[in-house]
Amino acid sequence: MSVRTFTVYVLTDGENTIPARDFDYGGEGLGFHDVDGNQSDNNYRGENGDPEGNNADLEGNIGWTSPGEWQVYTIEVQDAGYYEVDVYLSAAGDGGTFSVSVDGNKSENTTVPNNGSWNDWRWTFERYPEFKSTQPKFYLSAGKHKVRFNVEASGYNFMALKFTYVGE
Repeated sequence: MSVRTFTVYVLTDGENTIPARDFDYGGEGLGFHDVDGNQSDNNYRGENGDPEGNNADLEGNIGWTSPGEWQVYTIEVQDAGYYEVDVYLSAAGDGGTFSVSVDGNKSENTTVPNNGSWNDWRWTFERYPEFKSTQPKFYLSAGKHKVRFNVEASGYNFMALKFTYVGE
């Protein structure tokens, strides 16, 4: 089964932001995986042509995260080179971790910093330089790629990914 993309995000030299809720079409097991089935009443996906995405946790962000959940995004790279990935998160507790994969190549797990709130959004590596050593960095050739955000341990809300071109 082929999976349509919700939006193909084009990466160019500079900063490129992908909203968390704009993962690929296809529903459970293709565009996303949700382990608990506890969903919000938000119908953002259904109203934008994705009836299979209605059961994703969405309130502008992806919340109520659980270990093993993930979302897939399609990107089109125009400027080949290295890209650092930052993640816009908020956490009212300790213990959350995530990883990012591109075409199956997975970053190491990153601990989510506790900022004391479920909705005080921060770019993880921009705000917390002590986590810089675990910042995902990928070489991306020109063309289409699949990006996957992986919830390794729960306890945070996820709003966006940012890919920043850092050179060849």
